[in-house]
Amino acid sequence: MDKLKVQLEEKMPERKKISIHKPYVLGWEEGDIYFFQIKEKIDNYEKYLGWYALFYVDKICLRDWNVKGVADEVADVYFFLTKDKPESIEALHTSKRVCFHIGKTGNRYQMHIYESSRRNRPKDLTLLGKCDGIHYPLNNSSMGGHFCWSRVDIREILYGYENQLKLDSDLSK
Repeated sequence: MDKLKVQLEEKMPERKKISIHKPYVLGWEEGDIYFFQIKEKIDNYEKYLGWYALFYVDKICLRDWNVKGVADEVADVYFFLTKDKPESIEALHTSKRVCFHIGKTGNRYQMHIYESSRRNRPKDLTLLGKCDGIHYPLNNSSMGGHFCWSRVDIREILYGYENQLKLDSDLSK
């Protein structure tokens, strides 16, 4: 009991600083094209090891997905996949578009990249250049998915690439 009394009568410790979430800034601009190499072996998609994923930054939006009431930058992007290392923005035109979902009312091509830090980005993420715009795919659903650089999301790019291959083969029939 005496120990508790001494503790209560002691000087209070200094107040701890509480960190305040600062709005996250991506560091990208609309029209930017980035690429990275797929370096991780993903089950059932081993044949794409060493390929390159590109993405076109269509829009930068403000959304409060990380902390309610604090708007962070979120990128609306379109992904593409190619076997050869991109050398210029022309690679966007020779790469295959990624379709993340085939639906009855529309196919989903767009993804939202949201982050709270850059630590999960691929280490080799490289700015390829800037493009004035792309031809949006026909039958594009306005509903985008969420992407955050995890192994699961890389698998989704590869799955979406194979979706696009299916769509292309259905069109050619």
